[in-house]
Amino acid sequence: MSTTIKTKSSASIRIDTDLLNILKSNAKRDNRSLSNYLETILFEIIPQQSIDRTEGICQGLREVKMIKEGKLKAKSADELFDEL
Repeated sequence: MSTTIKTKSSASIRIDTDLLNILKSNAKRDNRSLSNYLETILFEIIPQQSIDRTEGICQGLREVKMIKEGKLKAKSADELFDEL
């Protein structure tokens, strides 16, 4: 069984004080941290397709970097079409 560990990043944002208080209250009501509550809301709003596409782009960029560093062999057009 393969497991993927997703990394998390921190972000500092400016937000309306009243809105922040509502979010904190809702998070407490749901027995969640503010961070977890916000992440849950955002995952509900952002379509999974967008997340999958972004992860695919990131993977592609990692592969390009590895090819440039000589750590990965670039595939030919025929190899790429065979994968489809």
